[in-house]
Amino acid sequence: MYHERSEGPQCLACLDALRPLLDALGDPALAGEAWVLRGHRLGALGQRAEALAALEQAEAAFERAGDPLEAARSKMSRAMSVKQTGDFDFALRLAREAMAVYETHGGRIAAADAQHNIGELERLRGRPVESARAYRAALAMYEALGSADAAYAELNLGILCVEQGDLSGAEPLLKRARDRSARAGRRMLVAGAQLYLLPVRAAQGKWATFERDLAAAGAAFEAMGLFELDLVRGWD
Repeated sequence: MYHERSEGPQCLACLDALRPLLDALGDPALAGEAWVLRGHRLGALGQRAEALAALEQAEAAFERAGDPLEAARSKMSRAMSVKQTGDFDFALRLAREAMAVYETHGGRIAAADAQHNIGELERLRGRPVESARAYRAALAMYEALGSADAAYAELNLGILCVEQGDLSGAEPLLKRARDRSARAGRRMLVAGAQLYLLPVRAAQGKWATFERDLAAAGAAFEAMGLFELDLVRGWD
């Protein structure tokens, strides 16, 4: 199994050693793939500025190769890296630019993913109405494609409702996200939906259901070895 911490620097060294060969081959698409790999490895090592520069190089290489969809994917990767720096406005601009390319060139699942990411960026910018609109658009796109990722959009819509104090609006969204995720075998999403149903149960005074969901969410997170277990126990 690949181990980021131990093998990341070696991977970068290999890519650096291959660069003269890639330049000699003159294949911009192949160079783009190498830049993407370099950007992801740098990001995993926490070198965000260098990762962004590598992903920008990847985008330019794919544009030279005449592959707008791969260029857009590199741009979306840049958007997600920029998000980690806290510059949500710039990240949103990049995400929208990438989505426009997906829509133009038929990247339907990528467009749905981009719309979902736009919802998250709008939430981080403190714009819940725009965030909900983007999440709902992503949900509709996923459903039209028959994608199980609809559960992600529905879960995030439910979480947004909880954050805004709209518990009655959150409940059906979280239940549907939980049930979709259970059918798809996505335990983490099931546990996440159960976690965010807790304030709904508390507001309804359904304490037996609260205790059941609390135990189920805690057991699921613990089984997956995730830190959210501490958050679940915080409800106790």
